[in-house]
Amino acid sequence: MTKLVSLLIFFISPLSFSDSNIGINQCGVYQFKGFSKIQGQEMVLLINEGTQSQIVLKVARSQESKIAPYLDKVSLGELRLNKILNQWQGEILEIKNIDFSLPDPLNPKNHSYLKLIKNEECKK
Repeated sequence: MTKLVSLLIFFISPLSFSDSNIGINQCGVYQFKGFSKIQGQEMVLLINEGTQSQIVLKVARSQESKIAPYLDKVSLGELRLNKILNQWQGEILEIKNIDFSLPDPLNPKNHSYLKLIKNEECKK
């Protein structure tokens, strides 16, 4: 019985990661839930903070006033990425909307995400 349970856990656990985001590879409009903070001289939005799949999105100077009230807090909303530096870093052109996010005690794994809504061409 123990072997059967172990096998089930082995085969089911990868399914729990199937909807998770692993890096960014397209510019466009995204839904997000992440943590905003100041790193060095820049404001950034962190997705999957503190993990090996952490994504760092630099906030454009023109958008800093929109994200400033949410510094050091988890927020959710929509943004437009216009430049991808690599799989784990990008630049936010526009924050379309943003709001505070409360943790979901029934789904603690869903504390951070980045989901593409509309694909757009990247800035050169």
